[in-house]
Amino acid sequence: MSTLKVTNIAGLTGSSTDVMEGLAKVWCNLNGTGTISIRDSFNTSSIRDDGSGNYAVIINNNMNSNAYSVSGSVVGSSGGSYYSFVASNGANSQMATTEYEFTTIHASGAIGDQDRVSTSVHGDLA
Repeated sequence: MSTLKVTNIAGLTGSSTDVMEGLAKVWCNLNGTGTISIRDSFNTSSIRDDGSGNYAVIINNNMNSNAYSVSGSVVGSSGGSYYSFVASNGANSQMATTEYEFTTIHASGAIGDQDRVSTSVHGDLA
């Protein structure tokens, strides 16, 4: 096994900006059932349960603006269930520099808690 140690990473243009732009600035893998909890995360200070199937991720180091990209995935709690992830459609429909909300929705249209939810944010930090 080898170890790579570097002080600076630069893109093809000589600037580190293009390399840093593509990295996730926030990500969170959470258990969204019962007492919700974070399994693992980056730049996430906490999560909030906003009701059945509605969650919020509280960002540790704020985003520059609320014009960032949120993506996520959901694995249904029971076999054969298909769920979707809807960003900024939480209880308060909020995307802020300090937090973002999302909802997990079953294929039938029912909103519900799920045990395996992952989410990430791409954009500029403040």
